[in-house]
Amino acid sequence: PVSGFRDTGIQVFDAFNTNQWEHTYALMAGTGSGLALYNDFGSGRPDWYLYWSSELIFGGKGPRRQGLKLAGWYQNGEREIKTGVAQNTETFDRTRYGLGATYRRGPWRLAAEWVGADGMILNGTDAVAVPGSISTNPAGLTASFNVLPEEEADGWYLDAGYTFFEKLEARARYDRLNRGTENAANERQFDTVTVGATYRFNQHYRLLMDYQFRDVKAPRLAGNALPNQILKDVDDLFSIRFLASF
Repeated sequence: PVSGFRDTGIQVFDAFNTNQWEHTYALMAGTGSGLALYNDFGSGRPDWYLYWSSELIFGGKGPRRQGLKLAGWYQNGEREIKTGVAQNTETFDRTRYGLGATYRRGPWRLAAEWVGADGMILNGTDAVAVPGSISTNPAGLTASFNVLPEEEADGWYLDAGYTFFEKLEARARYDRLNRGTENAANERQFDTVTVGATYRFNQHYRLLMDYQFRDVKAPRLAGNALPNQILKDVDDLFSIRFLASF
């Protein structure tokens, strides 16, 4: 499954304090099957998850607690996929890791994170088609998701927010993803600048509006190469969302 920090397994975790600092840790052995029950595929070796954070607490509590938090995390496991013309089943390592920091004090909210990936990188779909659609030229081919089993990727983001009148937050974010960095033909660079606002009706209901300026390219290919001809048509994105939590 896509890494959403969700898995089925056994986890040991705790939190402890030293003066104004709160430290948290977690160690987990998972199946690598997300929230689904284990499907008996793969080598049987568990996925391993490690997490550590240290936060200097300024005050408050719950999700609105104010502080400076530093965190690091690591994931490692294996995945099986069918490869090549003969569609033989092979096993590949899958590793993810990251370092991040968050800051919240008064009206300000800041966050930054750097992430890395090694193996089993998602790489779009066949012919930029919807997965499951059937080709007419050549006939009979079914579009599917593509995976780069031995590639690498990395990315980072900066995110900031400022709250006015306790209910309205203005937000700005820049993020970069470098995907498939080991091979020039595979590499894609995603740059996104987001400006937005959040209006909090109360602690349960929020309205979010965002505009994303998006730029995608194959940085090590010529500007007139087919991937860049396709990617230059990626549009900006405007979204309105209503979030209810209960």
